[in-house]
Amino acid sequence: MTKRMENKMSMYTSVLKTTNFHEDVWRNHQGFVEIYASFVNQINQIRELSKLKEAQITGVTKDKNQSLSDAAEKAIKIASAVYIFASVTGNNKLKDRVAYSPSDLKYCRDSVFIDILNVIVTAANQIVDDLELYGISRSDVEELENEIEHLSTLF
Repeated sequence: MTKRMENKMSMYTSVLKTTNFHEDVWRNHQGFVEIYASFVNQINQIRELSKLKEAQITGVTKDKNQSLSDAAEKAIKIASAVYIFASVTGNNKLKDRVAYSPSDLKYCRDSVFIDILNVIVTAANQIVDDLELYGISRSDVEELENEIEHLSTLF
């Protein structure tokens, strides 16, 4: 719910509490009883819809966060192998291109995250056959490419 919606819901809840507290005053007024019943019904519908919406948002957020975490883990593993290869071969340019820490990935914006993943994949693809010695296979790089495609649909 937006802040404005939450404020309105708080006001509706206050009205409910007040009218329930003073029920002895209005329970014999048929017109008020009908309007109050409609009011209570509307509030219950709002609450149900809000629960459904929050559940949908929460589920999507959890899925997105899990995908981000999975991609970051794969990317760091691949970037580390590329970094080590670059260090061993004295390729400082390559080493600098993949010098990302887990916190670099964790705290960047979504669009920057995908850009970083693409840099790592591009670097890894240039030396993919050499990465076998460092525990990274072609299929590992392809999995990260698939993660990038999936993440692109979430943003």
